Amino acid sequence: MGKIYEVKRGKQYVYYYRHSHRVKLDGERQGKTRGSGPSKVITQNIYLGTPEKIVQQIKGFSPDSR
Repeated sequence: MGKIYEVKRGKQYVYYYRHSHRVKLDGERQGKTRGSGPSKVITQNIYLGTPEKIVQQIKGFSPDSR
């Protein structure tokens, strides 16, 4: 599950969507038990933009604008 978070850039706030999950380094080993092998965290950050840009994009997708 992801999370939306804000970052201050100068005087303005911008928003990102971040999603993280774990992946086994050895694809053949499965499970969460001890001895199942190491894993690493994969994080994906998606830039959403400023609040004004997000609102414009939402209005662009509304059924009333068609």
